[in-house]
Amino acid sequence: MDRSWRFRAVELEAWIREREQSHPAQPSGVGHSQPGKRASPQKAKRTMKITVKARTQGTGGLEANLFWTDSAGKRVRVRRASPHKSKAKTKRWAERLLTELMEAHETKLRAAPPAEQEQPQPPQQPVFSHEHERAQGGPTQDEDRPRRDHAQSDDKRQEEDVIFEDFVPRFMAFCESPVAGRRGANSTGELSNKRGTIEQHLSPYFGEMPLRRIGARQVDAYVCAKAQERSKRTGKPLSASTIANHLAVLRRMLKVAHRWELIDRVPDIQPPRKGTVDNYLSKREAQALLEHADPLTRDLFMLALRTGMRLGELRELRTGDVDLANGRIQVRRQRTQEGEVTPPKYGRKRTVQVPADALEVLRKRLAGLGRKELVFSKPKGYKAAHRGERAAKGGEPWSHKDLFNAVNRARAGAGIERSVGVHTLRHTFATHAVAAGVPLSLVSRQLGHSDVRTTMRYAHHAPELTPGIFDRLSEPAGGTEGPVTAGGDLDEPTARGRSRKRRRGGSKGGSRGRSGARAGSPRAQNLDESG
Repeated sequence: MDRSWRFRAVELEAWIREREQSHPAQPSGVGHSQPGKRASPQKAKRTMKITVKARTQGTGGLEANLFWTDSAGKRVRVRRASPHKSKAKTKRWAERLLTELMEAHETKLRAAPPAEQEQPQPPQQPVFSHEHERAQGGPTQDEDRPRRDHAQSDDKRQEEDVIFEDFVPRFMAFCESPVAGRRGANSTGELSNKRGTIEQHLSPYFGEMPLRRIGARQVDAYVCAKAQERSKRTGKPLSASTIANHLAVLRRMLKVAHRWELIDRVPDIQPPRKGTVDNYLSKREAQALLEHADPLTRDLFMLALRTGMRLGELRELRTGDVDLANGRIQVRRQRTQEGEVTPPKYGRKRTVQVPADALEVLRKRLAGLGRKELVFSKPKGYKAAHRGERAAKGGEPWSHKDLFNAVNRARAGAGIERSVGVHTLRHTFATHAVAAGVPLSLVSRQLGHSDVRTTMRYAHHAPELTPGIFDRLSEPAGGTEGPVTAGGDLDEPTARGRSRKRRRGGSKGGSRGRSGARAGSPRAQNLDESG
């Protein structure tokens, strides 16, 4: 572990210690319960651990995993199938069961015969220095090294036995701490996505597995299991992008564990290929969608089709972000699904080019608005307006659900049968831009991708190359077809290159080539003949 992350780990431990001191935990009382006296379920819930998850084997249903530490300091785990179908009832049932199992376990421990007491070892002489040890006849530094290494290996072995379920709270505390690192890692939306992915997918699979046992084989088995699973919301199989997001969270957790020296290495996690993006609208479908869209959302949908901006960026677009004179938009912030205003994705602000038709729509829309007002706002009583009542004027931000429902109504009116979301408009922009011959680097910059490889998903829509376009590379220098590059013939150095050579060679040493040989020398003649 490098020094920077060691320093971060120390800061994290101090931050967690300060948090625990400000919210002191109640004494557990494990192992001190009196016979016949039952602990309250609330206390067991606060001091013990109960997890409820779907059964992966058998007839299905729910199961409860109960964990506690007995009076002997041993970790105890009990798994029981739940007689209930809901998680809430299973949780209450598991709390009562946990109290009964703890009492029975402690009674069994008290009834067991005491183990043979080990003979106490005489206290060792405290070590203050190597000279003091040698004077007292104690071990030298070289003799004491195996003892220290054995103690360190025991501590490391205990750390390696950390299971996935116990590491989750420490990882989430790290993500919430100020030393989490990457910008945007502390945003409410990203923390919520991480927590949902861990609770709904990763913990049910890796919950009782030690971190050191999670390798490439276990990750591949997880991918195969998720490929056969269906989404609870849509009923369709989980997409490759969804599984790749799960693996990204898992990789992040294992990297943090490796930084903290809980595991020796991070396994090679290969996410499934996301493939190409084919969920886009044709030009005819896009035009029909705009024609059947609600007048209150039509301009927002048009700007999404013309610029490729994200939904959260359009919801938080302000009048001061629009430069009508130069036809640009400064993307400075976004609004998450929870309604929180944060920096754009990856914390990267960017400039977006606006076509002429969309710029004219913005010019009409910005007339009469203040500098910091929302460009696209929802009037008060918007839902009532769809029931036949008149909507009052206002300036509320659009919610994600409102725009999702609006685009679905427009899709149904346009006669488009397949699923269309607001993000489909962004895919449509990227697809048509690449098909029109716009370079992938410019499309990636417009979309705000962190890596141009993300934009390569649209590369299969690029137009075919002109036949014979590479034949010009075989033409002789100074051919009639013109130079190969816009900067002139490749045999001619640029003005910048000539000035650099003059600075290096000077007038006293004569003109030198790139190899440093003087003009007219035998070495220079050999270089000229060899090309």
